[in-house]
Amino acid sequence: VTLSPSTNSKISSDSSFVYYPFIVTNTGNGIDSFSLARTSSRNWSPQLYRDLNRNGILEANEISNGIVNSTSSLSVDSSYYFIARIFVPYNTTSNSRDSLIVTATSTFNNILNASGTYVTTISTAVVTLSKLQSNSNRAPGQTVTYTLTYQNTGTGNARNVSVTDVLNANLSFVQNSFVVPNGQSASYDSLSRTITWTIGSVVGSGNGTMTFDAKVISGVLLGTNI
Repeated sequence: VTLSPSTNSKISSDSSFVYYPFIVTNTGNGIDSFSLARTSSRNWSPQLYRDLNRNGILEANEISNGIVNSTSSLSVDSSYYFIARIFVPYNTTSNSRDSLIVTATSTFNNILNASGTYVTTISTAVVTLSKLQSNSNRAPGQTVTYTLTYQNTGTGNARNVSVTDVLNANLSFVQNSFVVPNGQSASYDSLSRTITWTIGSVVGSGNGTMTFDAKVISGVLLGTNI
């Protein structure tokens, strides 16, 4: 018996399914069938399905046919096509790995077996945000420049990233003061006093900075925290 490919590897984010197509072939000299065992090094409960159309893609009708644990009888040099599916749980640590081992064992002679090892490396996004101000002791009427900085400390891409920041009631936004990286945008809603910074995708280890200005309104008492 052979199981191919004998090795494979993929990179995945958390909260995602990962798929590994594989083929079991009877290389013996008579009809045989094979039991299928699978283990996950992180105990992620892998599932095996028939790949009925042999295209390497797990489709709805193949899922509805149910999980399989063996082949039917295979004549000499005949093959069964399968897809192993494993789910990466939410909040799995970036750069962690799972090794999925699938083993096909002959039912005619159980010392005959073949295995495939499929390694999934987790690549997740971890986006952090910081905010600084140019001067913490401004008087009424003076301008404060705020700097917002994001960083993706993970290895995966973050998608559809945006930042909102509600302006303090003791400040007034300075129109047209946004400075944002190319391809990004920022806006200010005067009714909700909310700044929205639309970033988009952030690659692993990516970062960026935007600035805006605001004035301290008149009548703010000395010592007021803003």
